Amino acid sequence: SSQGSYVIMINELKVKYYIGEILKTKIGNSHGVFIKAKPIFLMAIINCIESKHLSANEILLDDDILKDEYYGLFKTLQPDVKPSPYLLPYFHLSSESYYSIFWTGEPFKPHPKAHSPSERYLRLNSTHSYLDGALWGLLQDEEARSFIKQQIVNFYFKAR
Repeated sequence: SSQGSYVIMINELKVKYYIGEILKTKIGNSHGVFIKAKPIFLMAIINCIESKHLSANEILLDDDILKDEYYGLFKTLQPDVKPSPYLLPYFHLSSESYYSIFWTGEPFKPHPKAHSPSERYLRLNSTHSYLDGALWGLLQDEEARSFIKQQIVNFYFKAR
């Protein structure tokens, strides 16, 4: 049906849009070493969607399964780099267009001495983080999920 091909076309446009946004994700640079914690954290989220661990668009600070996935991927994808603490990509990914933190209290405002909130501050002032609704929807589709993951790996982790 033409309805079906229209849906496929819309999803392809969404996938292209989100890949563009994801590949613009800013990565950290610590003394000349690029720290790819944010793309790794996003991959961990995608893997947890794939394994059905994440079934709602609520990413928790205390999610031990997601934390384990993040640290495991970090060891695999950036083996020569000390992993950034989970809290850092959990918070800093919120500077990207496709990921937000649900603040219940005062949203964190960076200070000259502190670029990241403490774990306590996040606990007191937020309940969870979440992906943009359309991206969350796309990631429920196996083909879209697999393609997006491949693009992240190719862009951030293949030698150029």
